[in-house]
Amino acid sequence: MTAEEYALNLGKLWGRFQSLDILIRLFLHSLPNAASMNLPPGIGLFSLKVGDQVNESALSNRDYFSTLVKAYNKEVALTKIGQPISEDLIDLRNALAHGLVTADTPDGNFRIVHFEKVADGTFRIIRNDQMDQAWFEIQSRSIEIAFRAVQAAFQRVMPKTH
Repeated sequence: MTAEEYALNLGKLWGRFQSLDILIRLFLHSLPNAASMNLPPGIGLFSLKVGDQVNESALSNRDYFSTLVKAYNKEVALTKIGQPISEDLIDLRNALAHGLVTADTPDGNFRIVHFEKVADGTFRIIRNDQMDQAWFEIQSRSIEIAFRAVQAAFQRVMPKTH
């Protein structure tokens, strides 16, 4: 895999994670007892300007991806309105955000290594994957499966407009 192919695959994977993140937030925001941003009538999220203030909600808070996934899974387990999504995605997202990516040549053999702290001065390797085309395809599929599950649950809770 060339550096350009790696960059393109990584961008696609990160974009899928961002899409999943906002979809989970929309799902949580649409729940009957969810906190509202209390936007004025006729004002939508895209109409807000830098400096505007809104109330805390699933859309405006700074919850970590792990918090969002666990909240989504808890809700679908309680209400039976959807399928849970794999919490393995949390580890993958954390590895992409905080892991080390290296290659043994300028254009190939990319590898991601992620550590977790065990004790003072001691770390355990929790991910050491070769990031080849097959790896990117597997990760993309797992995010797509989660996206479709959240999308189906969101369609069950979102307000009907017709």
